Amino acid sequence: MKISKLQLKKIIKEEFKYTQENTIPKTSLPSEIRVLLDRAINKINETDLNYNQKLQIIWKVITGLKVDRTQLVRLTQKLVSVLNNSK
Repeated sequence: MKISKLQLKKIIKEEFKYTQENTIPKTSLPSEIRVLLDRAINKINETDLNYNQKLQIIWKVITGLKVDRTQLVRLTQKLVSVLNNSK
């Protein structure tokens, strides 16, 4: 089976689009934020939190970042697709 250049370009373009949609972009956080975030996550993991307490933490982060409903849906879909692809 021989693939033409046009077909190959189309396949590569679709694969690139799929990869972009299903990955979280690599960005660097400011060091102060990264340190505080790492410290908070370590502290949260050290304590035995129940489901409602974890939900409360997520809620505080989302409301603190001022994420609206449409952004939240988009971010959640992106995270789910990345998590599903990492298995």
